[in-house]
Amino acid sequence: MFKVKIAATTLGWLLLLGRGFSQSPPDAALDYISKHSKEWGVSKADVQKLAVTSWHVSSVSGLTHVYLQQQVNGMPVLPGVASIHFGPGGNVFHKSSQLISGMIDRVEAPASKLTVGEAAQKAATILGIEAPSEKAKEQARQVYELNSDGKLRLCWEFTLPSGEDVW
Repeated sequence: MFKVKIAATTLGWLLLLGRGFSQSPPDAALDYISKHSKEWGVSKADVQKLAVTSWHVSSVSGLTHVYLQQQVNGMPVLPGVASIHFGPGGNVFHKSSQLISGMIDRVEAPASKLTVGEAAQKAATILGIEAPSEKAKEQARQVYELNSDGKLRLCWEFTLPSGEDVW
């Protein structure tokens, strides 16, 4: 099984490189954003904080889709996402961005004021639902979220089910 995966991966890379990519699609996407950072409204420092979250080649369209997420201290920044879609020849077919400029200067506090349990309980109280399960707390993650005042605040992200609704 392992040898088959390696062979399939190698074949996939050879096909991509033969279709106009002189580097891997994730590297091509990062390189493109770096070279066009002013057009994207971000600095070179902002580009250095991008991580590729996923990429794939569409079997239907032949487009290569690369998805990226900004990070601060290894944690995702919300919205802070971008995507680049390459045509079969390796040229940019489409791009979209919700990248945040000057991220480092916008960080409000590098440490969370609440534990995940405190945050989950507070959210449940505000929403008028029962306390979240341990599973919800275990699946929580810390993210930086852009506030209405333009600052990035460290907060907890988790899912709270409430009947048929999910918060």
